Amino acid sequence: MPLIRTVLTVSLTLLILAAVCFVLAALAVFLVACRRRKGQEEFKVNREIYEPFFPVMDEAKARFFAMEPESVSLTSHDGLKLAAYVLPAEREAKGTLVLMHGYRAQGCRDFSCVLPFYHAAGYHIVLPDQRASGRSEGTYVTFGVKERHDCRLWAQYAADRFGKELPLYLDGISMGAATVLYTLALPLPENLAGVIADSGYTSPMAIIGKVAEGVLGRCPKMLLRLASVFAGFLAKFRFEECNAPDILKENTTVPILFAHGEKDTFVPVSMTLANYEAAACEKQLILSPEADHGLGYLTEKARYETEILAFFARTETRWRSFSEKNR
Repeated sequence: MPLIRTVLTVSLTLLILAAVCFVLAALAVFLVACRRRKGQEEFKVNREIYEPFFPVMDEAKARFFAMEPESVSLTSHDGLKLAAYVLPAEREAKGTLVLMHGYRAQGCRDFSCVLPFYHAAGYHIVLPDQRASGRSEGTYVTFGVKERHDCRLWAQYAADRFGKELPLYLDGISMGAATVLYTLALPLPENLAGVIADSGYTSPMAIIGKVAEGVLGRCPKMLLRLASVFAGFLAKFRFEECNAPDILKENTTVPILFAHGEKDTFVPVSMTLANYEAAACEKQLILSPEADHGLGYLTEKARYETEILAFFARTETRWRSFSEKNR
């Protein structure tokens, strides 16, 4: 009996320790993925793939600030101060762009190289720092779940500031791409003419699980579900709260340009393919055979510029025709 009692006690102790370790692992997944880090270095995530492009990005960023963009702010639905740079078009504008950057980044870096192209093409630019990034407040990154509401606010600001007679576009890269796609489930300004989603994922659950597996080797679904419970308690969102394919099945009116690098080592190209297949709207897909994560424009600049301008021209014509019919 003493031996049996000892075995049972040891077994129970090991089970309790395993359960505690499992809970702590789930908490760690949530905190590492979502909590803002003080002094977070730009491009710390997958930094090595961006380093060859840093000189041209730094030069483009300097050119952007040399044009003296305005600094503006809004208050989010949950009371955070959100910051953005705004650069009006220099001549008669063709449209307005709201640009949403990626995970733990800033707009002035993620879009640094494409900003001169957009501005020269005649577009007003609204360049937010997403919550918990850059100059915006926030403790937690929510992978597009709360950011979609912030994006809707910036879209409304852009429509009010620059006029609803101009076509409005939402453009996002990486987490920003997921953000703009999730935003399509919300009420948006009537002048929204199109969306560009570059290197986006399907859902927070899918991308957090993929990255966790890369670190841990294996990430059980129960661990992710428990991490999502922590996200619910501490950050007031759940990993399973948004799923782009489900949203895109319901979007029949807003055209989308999808883009992804086929050598992406962070967000699998299969996620953009799943989003593209699900979309019920007018859609276009650009795949860059040699591009890593978010580097399609820098890898194939001429091709991207041609495709983007064609997308703008096509969707503007469609949007104006639709607007005139509904006046």
